Amino acid sequence: MDFTGSKIYQRALPIILVLTAVAFGCAGRPGGQEGVLGTKEHHISTGYRLMRIHYFDDAKRAFNLALQIDGCCSPAYRGLGLVYGEEGDFEAAFQAMNRARDCAKEDQDMALVYVGFMRLNILEKGVGWLRKVEEDFSIARTIKDDLPDAFYEMGLAYKEAGKTPEAIRSFKQVVEMNRRLVADAKHQLAGLTN
Repeated sequence: MDFTGSKIYQRALPIILVLTAVAFGCAGRPGGQEGVLGTKEHHISTGYRLMRIHYFDDAKRAFNLALQIDGCCSPAYRGLGLVYGEEGDFEAAFQAMNRARDCAKEDQDMALVYVGFMRLNILEKGVGWLRKVEEDFSIARTIKDDLPDAFYEMGLAYKEAGKTPEAIRSFKQVVEMNRRLVADAKHQLAGLTN
């Protein structure tokens, strides 16, 4: 039986061709879903999300996947440093943060490295920790003056040190910038002003 002239064949042929093209066109090609999920940016983003909800082992795995793609990736090293800091391994934390500084290529990355140093000093609370945080804050602002992350960490440092007026000023600066961390800053302000 010859179907090539039938109406069923004529209707089905375009559908078959489209499905075949989709099946062969998307399978394993770099621009497909697999390509998006396997990028260093995706791994870094995933690492920071996991770190925020305290899935530290999974966050480290994501940052290390990014480093497999790019061995000198500042945001991935910064993420590892922050995770190690949260886990209390400050030697590994500062080593990773130093590596992040060495790999930083853009001002934003370099400024965020100094914000990372701020966070590590807040967590460690070593000798002269507040002075170190203020110094790193000053360096971060010299590199990028309008970074809400730096003001937010400075607010946390002042809060930890019992310097409430300074903490409020820093958190208000984050809110006025109206970019990242606004909700977090408002939450901190609510706790300080009530």
